Amino acid sequence: MKLKRILVFGIILVLIAATLLTTVLLTYSPLRYRAKMYSYCNEWIDPAFLESKKLRAMYDNPNYDENEGPTPENPVYFQDLTLPSNRTFLITDEETFEEIFTANPIEVNFNEEMIVLYMFIDGVPSTRNYSIKKIEVEGDMATVYFKSDKKPWDDRKDAVRPWHRCMVVKMKKMDISTVTFTEI
Repeated sequence: MKLKRILVFGIILVLIAATLLTTVLLTYSPLRYRAKMYSYCNEWIDPAFLESKKLRAMYDNPNYDENEGPTPENPVYFQDLTLPSNRTFLITDEETFEEIFTANPIEVNFNEEMIVLYMFIDGVPSTRNYSIKKIEVEGDMATVYFKSDKKPWDDRKDAVRPWHRCMVVKMKKMDISTVTFTEI
């Protein structure tokens, strides 16, 4: 009888622990929002859209004269500091999706899903990926926390000139108006 009570008590404790763990894991988990991040999507975006939404990245100077060589008056690259360092776009319908994307690289059911396009200045090569670590939703605002795939023991020296990177997050359709991205 005593063994039976201990066994029942143990099973109850395991079920409570499993429920708590599941609740904690799913509260901020990308799985809760059926979120998938595509880390490098510049080729997916219409070049005219990218040109109209420039960021504070380093761009080739179209007026650079190789005969003069680089000088402060004749830089190889330029950076427009009046431009923003990032932009975010919520895409909740097929028409907007088709205006921004040149190809349909991913299947999206806009009745149940939405796309978030995040454009930012990156100093990491396009060969390095990012992944979602967690998503927090409060009211009509969501925050996507993401991280580079670089491991602590990975000491590759791979920084590059700041460039304009596009990431896409496909996720469950929600009633939100703002999404911010935070690298952790």
